Amino acid sequence: MNIFEGSRRIAKAIAGVWAIGTLGVTFWDGFGLFELGSFFIFLLGGLAFIWVFTWIVGWIVRGFMGIPRGQDSKPNTPLESK
Repeated sequence: MNIFEGSRRIAKAIAGVWAIGTLGVTFWDGFGLFELGSFFIFLLGGLAFIWVFTWIVGWIVRGFMGIPRGQDSKPNTPLESK
């Protein structure tokens, strides 16, 4: 497993914890703290933040490592294969 696959798995786990935690707090509080509309805003806003943060960090890391967009490793050049 490469570093990008590991980070994708961690981001999915954090998103799952965020969704379950938001749902748990909402039902545990008996909808007193959240209205239904603000619940969805809080839930989707958090998930969007996690996705954007993961995308930006991946873009920065790939840029510093010289990896093309959409790939997890550098393509082998003829000089590197020897």
